[in-house]
Amino acid sequence: MSDLLRLLSSLSLIILISSSSALELGISPPVIEFNSSLNERVCKKVYIYSNEDELNVSLYEKWTNEKEDIKEISIYNLDSKEGCELDYPRNLVLNKTLGIDVCFSALQIGDCNGVLIVQAGSRSASVGSWIRNSLQLRNTITGFSIADSFSYGFLYWELGILFILASLLILLILSKRKRISKKVYILCFAV
Repeated sequence: MSDLLRLLSSLSLIILISSSSALELGISPPVIEFNSSLNERVCKKVYIYSNEDELNVSLYEKWTNEKEDIKEISIYNLDSKEGCELDYPRNLVLNKTLGIDVCFSALQIGDCNGVLIVQAGSRSASVGSWIRNSLQLRNTITGFSIADSFSYGFLYWELGILFILASLLILLILSKRKRISKKVYILCFAV
């Protein structure tokens, strides 16, 4: 009787183990660096994968006001962040692997730190990818560029003035060493 009980217990355990399945869910890349300029829309390709077909997934984002790159999910408790705009599909049907475009726009200067979370339908499985964008004033260039100087002829004027000043300096040094007549000065200015 005990052998029969052991056999039935073993068969029951094998049946229970084989009927259970684990969900594999992943996202790549683990960190999305956008590096956008002000009001520039930058898109990156993000891949979501699973071991199941026809898996309903939903995507949502969470943000933090922290400026440092902290990877602790509990501080990401804001549903949106002023100045940071993320655009992506909210609900998908996943067949093993799917690539989506995630687009970011920085609407003001500052740091945007967030996480894009993928939730597997009604299951308790979810994964995320960190979102990073730091927008500072360092990208802003003002004033004339070298190309502008060439196009307006300013460089030629600057070189001409520099040549005249260098000539006057040389003449001043020579005149202190020895007396130079007024004719030499007149000849230099005539040229």
